[in-house]
Amino acid sequence: MRKKNTIFLLLFFFFFLGFFGKNILAQQDEIRFFIGPAISEPQLEKGEVYESKIIIRNKNNFPVPIKSRIVNFNARDEFGAILFEKAEGADWFFVKEPDFILQANEEKWIDFEIKVPENAKRGGYYVSWVFEPKIPSQYLKGTSTPAIPQLASLFLISVGKRGGANFEIIEMKVPEEKRILFLEKILKNFKKEKNFFVVKDANVPFSIRVKNNDVYHVKPSGTLKFIGPLNSVIGEAEIKETTILPGKIRQISVNFKPKIYVRLDKYAPEPVAEFFSGNFFLGNYKALLALHGSAEVFSESSILVIPFFGILITLLLLLILIFLIILKRKQKKKKRSLKSKKS
Repeated sequence: MRKKNTIFLLLFFFFFLGFFGKNILAQQDEIRFFIGPAISEPQLEKGEVYESKIIIRNKNNFPVPIKSRIVNFNARDEFGAILFEKAEGADWFFVKEPDFILQANEEKWIDFEIKVPENAKRGGYYVSWVFEPKIPSQYLKGTSTPAIPQLASLFLISVGKRGGANFEIIEMKVPEEKRILFLEKILKNFKKEKNFFVVKDANVPFSIRVKNNDVYHVKPSGTLKFIGPLNSVIGEAEIKETTILPGKIRQISVNFKPKIYVRLDKYAPEPVAEFFSGNFFLGNYKALLALHGSAEVFSESSILVIPFFGILITLLLLLILIFLIILKRKQKKKKRSLKSKKS
């Protein structure tokens, strides 16, 4: 009996090491820092000297040497990825101590200056202050190589007085896999709307492309509403603030889901399940997009919802209901005939 208990305890011990040991090592191998502010948006004038500081904190139990560099960045694509490049703005920064060592659990405030030249052009300048931790090899222990975080503080600098933003919605569409393309092609001959889509259900994803025509970055946000018969709003999706650099296009994805509420009690309306809210809307709706950010722009699409799945379920339920009604009538007739025979 003792032998069995000993074997069981040993097996449990090795299982514990195998299952939990990796998680313990992973926690030890995790490299953590804090940097703030992550984004700064100073509005400066030609010839101005701007003084500020950022903080960086070593949240590890060992010292870390850190090297820093200041580079310009731009938009690499329409999805928010950035591209480092040589441009004006990075050379305006003056830092006394760009490279340093952070002791275990130490935080450091770094003073810096931005000196805007007198001949700087009005517009936006985009700079990333990149910090590169050099982890000593004796602290890189464990079963896997720890992920070393990318540390950066972004500066979205505006030089000169900003006016109203200048941006436009250049495209608003529904992905093809969500549309009924053959019906769309037929109906487009009769429809005059530029943006017309036939979709499979009312849960509709939109891809929106917004172009910034300004010399400054813009940060539009807004709403996407579905307008039904009699101008009734059947749902609304929020579009969060999105940064778009000068002259660039940014793609914004929005997933619209109608919200139908069932009032289960007096004070707490509950949303109906997504399955029902998406598959039981039928008809023509308007998708109204409104973006704002020191300016307002609008775009409208016509959406014809034909929920084949919802229609099929409805027909099936109707057939079941008809069958039950017929069955009940037959049973009533049978009972009447039995009564008449007895009498």
